[in-house]
Amino acid sequence: MTADLQALSLFEECNRRELRRIGELSARLTFAAGGTVTRRGDTGDEVVVVCSGTVVVERDGESLVTAGSGEIVGGIAQPEGPRRVPAAIHALDKCELLVFGRREFNTLEDEMPQVAARIRKATARRVLIATATADRQSAITAR
Repeated sequence: MTADLQALSLFEECNRRELRRIGELSARLTFAAGGTVTRRGDTGDEVVVVCSGTVVVERDGESLVTAGSGEIVGGIAQPEGPRRVPAAIHALDKCELLVFGRREFNTLEDEMPQVAARIRKATARRVLIATATADRQSAITAR
């Protein structure tokens, strides 16, 4: 399992011990093509990393972004507690996801702050892309 994690850009600088710990702190979930990863409005409190396959983030039936291997599609909620998921995530093909719950991600931050920082940075970048795409879709619809 450590070799496939190291193939992801988020973890490419990690050593075997760190990769093993990342595997211990996360859950691996597999979805068939067409499977629903999250629904809009669900309570969300985890980081979701695509290990393989492709997922699409949708809101109100509109595709916002697609994500593939090594990309993040879910982010940790704010410190005040769980948030509502703003968009649905569906598997476009068979995919494997790596999921960190809040507690596990906090442990990752304590033990490997550099890895957690890369994940947070990638999450922020993904949120900016999704927000910009949603804003652009709203502007087009309003015309």
